Amino acid sequence: MNTSATRPARALPPGVYKDAHGYRAVVAIAAGRKEKRFPRGTSLKEITRWRNQMRVKLERLHPSKRAGAIGRGTFSADVKRYLKTLTIASWDSRRSDLRAWEARFKKLTRGRITSDHVKAAIRAWVDAGVAPKTVRNRLQALSACYHALDGPDAWTPVDHVQ
Repeated sequence: MNTSATRPARALPPGVYKDAHGYRAVVAIAAGRKEKRFPRGTSLKEITRWRNQMRVKLERLHPSKRAGAIGRGTFSADVKRYLKTLTIASWDSRRSDLRAWEARFKKLTRGRITSDHVKAAIRAWVDAGVAPKTVRNRLQALSACYHALDGPDAWTPVDHVQ
């Protein structure tokens, strides 16, 4: 068998699959899934461009479901995971602030918590007489939790909440 006549396998970008009929590109993020077929002669650059455009489009359609905002477990499980990573002096106060959120969102996943949930929590705390400084600390703790688990540029339900 002459191996010099065989072509080396061409590495495909993630989400791109080759078959006998051409290419299949898949974009699967928390906001949804899109798939598109491309004929054999299509360049990988063009397929990658389509995938990037579709990812941006899906995230714009569903800003509360951006890729980094979705967790697999409940909010309580994610808070425990986040607290294990902390090495700050005010760990006790951060845990206390997150427990206030945990009481409201215990069984929800992080990806299902929206800005409306946050606004409702703030209204309830203000009506209950919680100090404004405490509410700000709770907002900061929630935002820090999302950023620690999803990355510094990740969407959080605290974004654009005043």
